[in-house]
Amino acid sequence: MSVTSTDIWSQLGISRAGANTAERRTELGQDDFLRLMTEQLKNQDPLKPMGNTEMIGQMAQFSTVKGIETLNTNMTGVAYMLGESQALQAASMVGRSAYVTTDTAVLEADATVKGSVTASGAGAVNIEIRDHAGRVVRTMSVAASSSGSMDFEWDGVTQSGGVADPGTYTITATQGGKNVDLQIASRIESVSYTAQGTVLNLLGFGPATFDLITRVG
Repeated sequence: MSVTSTDIWSQLGISRAGANTAERRTELGQDDFLRLMTEQLKNQDPLKPMGNTEMIGQMAQFSTVKGIETLNTNMTGVAYMLGESQALQAASMVGRSAYVTTDTAVLEADATVKGSVTASGAGAVNIEIRDHAGRVVRTMSVAASSSGSMDFEWDGVTQSGGVADPGTYTITATQGGKNVDLQIASRIESVSYTAQGTVLNLLGFGPATFDLITRVG
């Protein structure tokens, strides 16, 4: 059958529902594909019937369309189940601490500040803690025997032996006069479910996706 018009539907004698409306479909679905192939068989030239190779090719296309639709449906179900699993796991972490790369720490009443530094090699890593006004309230150091992660903890005691007020503090870590990577443990206050996925809301840090969290303690 020769098709010269750009409107293949009219060539096959098929009326389109909603053809006079402003909204028209631009993609063929499974039912449309099957109907087009059926109409093609009905309107083929009896003297030049469709060959087996061509028929098999169109059936293969139909199978591919059907397979893709089934795959999309299955993947949607898998994604939904994974999202539910991650949400349940995240909810169980409320109240625990998540380590994130930041220099801001929140000292709560009767609590400590925990963190981790990444030493560049053997030697002392110096930690300096400043209040909101930029005053140094405490200095400490951790000894690294080699490069790698080292934990530290500030009990809230100041350099003079007093007790620091609850609030936000800035922490820096250096080794050999150079800054090293620093992670601070922040309490997980709640969990949010957004278009970007599950988000943990951390005290003093704010919303954090899982790719920002180095570990949970």
